[in-house]
Amino acid sequence: MEQLPEVMSTLYVVAYAFCLFLGIYTFAASVNRMLGFLCLALSLSLCIWAFACAAGLPALEFGSVRFRRVLSILGLGVCYTLASLLMIRLRRSRVTAQRERRLLLLAAAPALGLALLTDELLRLASPGPMARLAGLVPMLPYLLVLAAVRRNGMLRQTEPEDEEILSGAGTLGLYNRLALLAVAAGILHAVVPYFVSGPGPAPAALRFSALLLLLGVLIRLIGQLRFNSAAKLYMSLALFVPVIPAVTLNFQREAALNVWAFPLALMLFALVFRRRLLLVALTLTAVLTQSALWLWVPRTAVEVGAGDYLARIGIFAMCFVIAYYVHRTYVYRLRHNERQLQLQKLMTEISSDFAAAGRGGIEQAAHRTLEALGRHFELDRVVIFRKDREDGGATSLWEWHRRDLVPLRPFLPHLTRSRLEWWFERMKDGGAAILDVHDLPDEPPVQKDKLHAEGTASVAMLPIPGQKEWLGCMGLAAGKPGILRDSLSDFLTIMANLFSGALKRMDSEEEADQLAFYDYLTGLPNRILFRRRAEEVLSREQARGGMAAVLFVDLDSFKNINDTLGHEAGDELLVCVAREMQAALGRSCMLSRFGGDEFLVLAHGIRDKGEAIGAAERLMAAFRRPVRLQEQKFYITASAGVALYPADGRDAETLVKNADIAMFRAKESGKNQYRFCSAAMKEEVSERLSVANSLAGALERGELRLLYQPQLSLHSGRIIGMEALIRWERPGIGSVPPQLFIPIAESTGLISAIGDWVLRTACEQNKTWQDLGLPRVRMAVNISVHQLRDPGFASKVTGTLVATGLDPEDLELEVTESGAIREQDQIVQVLGEIKQKGVSISIDDFGTEYSSLSRLKQLPVDKVKLDMEFVHGIEESPKDQAITRGMISLARNLGLKVVAEGVETQAQLDFLESRMCDEVQGYYYYRPLSAEEMEEVLRTAAAGEREPDRRVIGPR
Repeated sequence: MEQLPEVMSTLYVVAYAFCLFLGIYTFAASVNRMLGFLCLALSLSLCIWAFACAAGLPALEFGSVRFRRVLSILGLGVCYTLASLLMIRLRRSRVTAQRERRLLLLAAAPALGLALLTDELLRLASPGPMARLAGLVPMLPYLLVLAAVRRNGMLRQTEPEDEEILSGAGTLGLYNRLALLAVAAGILHAVVPYFVSGPGPAPAALRFSALLLLLGVLIRLIGQLRFNSAAKLYMSLALFVPVIPAVTLNFQREAALNVWAFPLALMLFALVFRRRLLLVALTLTAVLTQSALWLWVPRTAVEVGAGDYLARIGIFAMCFVIAYYVHRTYVYRLRHNERQLQLQKLMTEISSDFAAAGRGGIEQAAHRTLEALGRHFELDRVVIFRKDREDGGATSLWEWHRRDLVPLRPFLPHLTRSRLEWWFERMKDGGAAILDVHDLPDEPPVQKDKLHAEGTASVAMLPIPGQKEWLGCMGLAAGKPGILRDSLSDFLTIMANLFSGALKRMDSEEEADQLAFYDYLTGLPNRILFRRRAEEVLSREQARGGMAAVLFVDLDSFKNINDTLGHEAGDELLVCVAREMQAALGRSCMLSRFGGDEFLVLAHGIRDKGEAIGAAERLMAAFRRPVRLQEQKFYITASAGVALYPADGRDAETLVKNADIAMFRAKESGKNQYRFCSAAMKEEVSERLSVANSLAGALERGELRLLYQPQLSLHSGRIIGMEALIRWERPGIGSVPPQLFIPIAESTGLISAIGDWVLRTACEQNKTWQDLGLPRVRMAVNISVHQLRDPGFASKVTGTLVATGLDPEDLELEVTESGAIREQDQIVQVLGEIKQKGVSISIDDFGTEYSSLSRLKQLPVDKVKLDMEFVHGIEESPKDQAITRGMISLARNLGLKVVAEGVETQAQLDFLESRMCDEVQGYYYYRPLSAEEMEEVLRTAAAGEREPDRRVIGPR
């Protein structure tokens, strides 16, 4: 027990050195200067306490013991005060510090218990006076205070760069630590003799302590110099090589019993440099120094005392500190390389995911990327904000968050422009801005309070760049300190660039979708998107047994406005009408532009036909208000057809078709109204479609034929002409009336081919009869308005006459009154060209349309043909007689011949003859005859028989 005071004094010396080292280290590495000063003051107070205790134990004089005892109490008391201040400061530095506070409480309680046990139990167990150990136990909570400081991110942590084992900051830290060890060794070498060998150190010991202090200052100076690593290496080489023999030879009397291991610490220091020069030089210097010492002191006897043991402990501590730092550096490098590989793998997977994402798959790839980032870095949430082009802010687009957190959108759906500018000010060169939560602005407070409540420690924000301006922002939040650090800035920038490509691709897809699925003029869905959405709606309605309605809308007078005011006004009209219809229908219906002046409406979720009627009424109400165009008001009307699901069709295409059918029926009924599709409408259209399909091949199959009905002169009673009448014998059905299939041929475009065939066949037949020596007669052929709209029709007529050899005087073309009167000037020009070639022109069905006399007198026609409707009414209606007399008189005054068709009785014939009608045609004389029958009639007429055959066989 005689050595117990020295042992206890040694323990307090170790505590003194430990507190001094930790204080200087914490102050140098502290991010917050106030916390650094508090930690340094706390360490110095403990140093005072440890120094007083270490010096008081071996002292024998009462006064010296009392002074050192009071000094130790002062240091320990100040220690607890500073520790309390540090805890208060620490609590303010982080919102979620409950674990640290619990840790400190758990550490302080055992410290108090151990303090009592060490004093009381050792006092009872020892027969003599026993040193008090309670003062050493509070070292545990002090260590935990420093651990809490480090855990809260209050100490700087340097990270090596990729190309070096140590970065510039890491190299500086290593120099600082080595300088700290040298300074600590110098102080200990000067202080320890007070406790070990007497009243104070010898002058030689003080000189050696000064050397160590100077060494620490020089090491610190080398670390601070802004030279490259090679220059610092040579400077370290110049400094350390002389130090080894200086330290070793200073203890030559003891044969360097303890300091022989000193070069090992420097060799460990040399391991972190990439070049081996320093390590080789230090090793060679140490070997040469020991060899010289061997020669100088080949053998000696030494006495090992407390100072020697303390020296050995100090060297071990120095080697441990350097070895620990070197080990930590290499472990960090291994972990850093592993993290880099993981980041590269993560980056590759994310890039591949985005590259493999098909059209419309960007959103899913983005969500997978956010989840991968969140799980890899143990984040709380990752959010992508997309820039709003209208207000310059940003809106939350995609988000990933931990399962125990709520989405960000409810309390932070939008970042204002001012908030974004606040972030951009903190982004360095477009990189990430990483901040603690308590550094965020307080406005609006709900956002900051929400992050506090979730335990978020730090947040980061970086821009998503575009070609000319930013496209959005990437926000990250972490609950653990140190996760979001500056070293991640480059990786996050790469991620931001990937999301930039994703947003650009989304913009391109949206723009393509806008062009592909939306009308460029009105912005409404087009027919493609309408059918897609309609199929989706019909699938839902089918699943729940609901109804839907499709409305086909066509503007009644759009063409007139478009032709009168121009296409720009027409486009403006369509935009206005679309806006009015959208407002009238509301959100329960989807409005689409089908094309031109046609629109489609989808009303879904309706319960009965009454709700469909309501939608149609709202639609028609939109046209009751005038539209203002070019400072004028226009009242636009529309016709609409309605088809119901499932009654009128079970797919979108069928419903649109049936609604179109109903719309045309509404137009035929007077326009400015709507009609529901019915079974009769569909049956009629089906029949027309069947006729059209069969008619398309009727010409090739030889199902069309011509009949000929003679025209007689009332003056001579002879046949002077005939009309070619087309007939269609449909297999399995029989004769199809011309009034049924001719309109279908006109609507389907078949009339041109059929008309050309009729003209050619009639001319060939007439020429054949002439070649047989039969009387020359005029062949009348009906011409459709659709044929006259062809600018080359006159050339076709000329070509037919040339090909058949028929004289133009033997051909007459009949055109309906509506076609001749109401059509555009182009048709009149075509008729004039035909007239100039010698072909006669006749107006068919004269009197059935409202004719303008000024228009009629300009037409290049030779005769008019009274419609049979008036001829049949001659015997019964005085009005028909008056109309017939007026029309004959009008034609005479215009210099036109008059032909009456449909003559069936003697009374009709007598009336026409008395009114000086020129020609007649009808069943009274001849029914329509086949070519063979007509040839026989012509032969009879050539033989001089004037009396015609009055046989009426079959319908006209």
